[in-house]
Amino acid sequence: MTGVVDKCLSIKPEDRYQTVAELQAALAAAGEGAPPPIQAAAPTASQTSSAPTRQPTPRKTKAMVWATALAAVMAVAGVTWFTGVYIPAQEAAQEQTRLAESRRQEASRLEERQRQEESRRRAEEEARRKAEAERLAWEKRQAELAEQRRLAEEQAARAQAENKRREEARRKTEQLTRAAEQGDAAAQFDLAEMYRKGDGVDKDHARAFHWHRKAAEQGHGVAQYRLAEMYRRGHGTKKDYGEALKWYRKAASQGFKEAKKVLKRF
Repeated sequence: MTGVVDKCLSIKPEDRYQTVAELQAALAAAGEGAPPPIQAAAPTASQTSSAPTRQPTPRKTKAMVWATALAAVMAVAGVTWFTGVYIPAQEAAQEQTRLAESRRQEASRLEERQRQEESRRRAEEEARRKAEAERLAWEKRQAELAEQRRLAEEQAARAQAENKRREEARRKTEQLTRAAEQGDAAAQFDLAEMYRKGDGVDKDHARAFHWHRKAAEQGHGVAQYRLAEMYRRGHGTKKDYGEALKWYRKAASQGFKEAKKVLKRF
């Protein structure tokens, strides 16, 4: 009997037997011969109390031994199956779960890094746009200030030039006035033109008429023509075509071409 149990325990773990028939066939192949069929279960305590005590027969004893050996083999096979199949499968499932959780956590960390990177990129872009807007605003302001300075400088230069021109005109007017008052016909004509055009002085047709008449009376040909024009147009005096014709004729007599053209139209 010990050899049968040893044979049962020597079965390799990979040899798993799901039924008693498979176990019996394996034992037969191991050299112990086919075990006797397993008899019905032993009577319960209540049955044994009512029935008379009987000694087991050698056949029943052998059957019980085989049953015990079979139970031991089945236990070994079950442990072998549990440790060789169930536990590895459970560990594999746990490993798969762990890997899935690890992948999920890695994906979550990657997504978080991407969100942080996107947030950082947006912040940098916003800062860049803000800096660019500030730079453009600063450049625009500087350009406006430069334009204001340029306009102020130009205005100051024009004012300076105008003041210089007025000062020169004032001095020239004073010189011409002194010469005109002394009877200089050329000075009288130049002074009259200054008042007529407003060149360096305020435009004044009355003064222009006064000095043109003074120069014309001294025989200045251009002054005679200007005086005739002022009589005809009524600048600095009342319109008087008779006086205008008289001075046109005097200017034409001195060879002034414009006066001759006007006389042809009269």
